[in-house]
Amino acid sequence: MFSGDGPSMEEDGKVPSGPKMPSDYALHAVFYSAKITAFLHETLDHEPLLTNFMGPSLDPKFDDMMSSLGKIAQEHPKPVIDSIRCWRRSHNENVSPDILKHHASQSPLWTRGARVQELFTLLSERKLLTSIHIMCRALIAVLSILSKDALGDTPGFTLEETTFEQFKRPDLKLVAQSANHRLNAELYAMLLGHFANVRFVNVTDRFLCELEPLTNGQVAKYLDTKYEHLVKGLRHVQLRVWPPEAF
Repeated sequence: MFSGDGPSMEEDGKVPSGPKMPSDYALHAVFYSAKITAFLHETLDHEPLLTNFMGPSLDPKFDDMMSSLGKIAQEHPKPVIDSIRCWRRSHNENVSPDILKHHASQSPLWTRGARVQELFTLLSERKLLTSIHIMCRALIAVLSILSKDALGDTPGFTLEETTFEQFKRPDLKLVAQSANHRLNAELYAMLLGHFANVRFVNVTDRFLCELEPLTNGQVAKYLDTKYEHLVKGLRHVQLRVWPPEAF
């Protein structure tokens, strides 16, 4: 999954021995494939909550891995962040055939005609949601400990822009219907709140630009949900006036 990017993690989540470069540490901490695998094996009869599998305080080892990222990122922020994002992109690949077989064995109905594609779609969506959830938690762990100027302007701008684009354009129907989509939307908002701690003006400018139509009374009724989503995201942006260097 990370061809050429460093050692991989075993299926049971153990970290293999090898060179301990900053990016390797980040990959080891985030590349917790056992979490995704366990979540993908859960029944498809209902939507299992991500927070019931990888929420804070449920797995001390997992929490420690996340916390360690921030400490590593204090010295090497860009390699750590790049590794986290690379890990997330690597999970765009197809769901393992073993997982497909597992669900087919649990319910033979999944092997009939169009339901095979439905099974693949459901599991791919679940995998995407899980990898996004882990990525956001990892980035929050990193940003929560970085100093104001640690990211640098160009890397900071790129990651901030990508995060804001993801936050402001969710599928609002899915957010309304799915608890896990809501959880990830909230994580993106929390991530922006942490960005605001180190890039306050940039983040708030993005929100103000998106919300400008509200001040002009130009919002159509069908867009109410979109702007409600944006305003809710602002809850995570903390206004600070002291100390001056934090503003």
